[in-house]
Amino acid sequence: MTPRRIVVLGMSGAGKSTLSRALAALVGGPHVEPVWHRADLLVWLDQPLRVVVPRLLRRSLGRIVRRTELWNGNREGLNALVGRDSVIAWAIRQHRSHRTAHPARPAGLPHLRLRSTAEADRRPTTFGEAVRRGPGPTPP
Repeated sequence: MTPRRIVVLGMSGAGKSTLSRALAALVGGPHVEPVWHRADLLVWLDQPLRVVVPRLLRRSLGRIVRRTELWNGNREGLNALVGRDSVIAWAIRQHRSHRTAHPARPAGLPHLRLRSTAEADRRPTTFGEAVRRGPGPTPP
């Protein structure tokens, strides 16, 4: 069975939106904010800091330069990049806890933990295998 409803988790900058759009095209369905209780598969993007931080920098710089509205007129400023409360500082502080505290798994939901961009790029072809295998850790 190929999963049709896939929950994608990961910290900011892990590539959730990119992978979600690719998966939506792969399964021929819409890209929506997932609803856990209807999911067939949980995919956890567990990227290293050397991947996450440059992505956050590029994304935030792009939003600052383009003056992209995030919501209700809010826009990112340089404070998103520097200081204790910056998105970069937050990512560095939270990275270890994100990696050690696996997201809560709904009982019985098959899941995959993807630890690199290369793995995320090639793994969608095996998502059906993960659903057939059932709940449990990602094989090495």
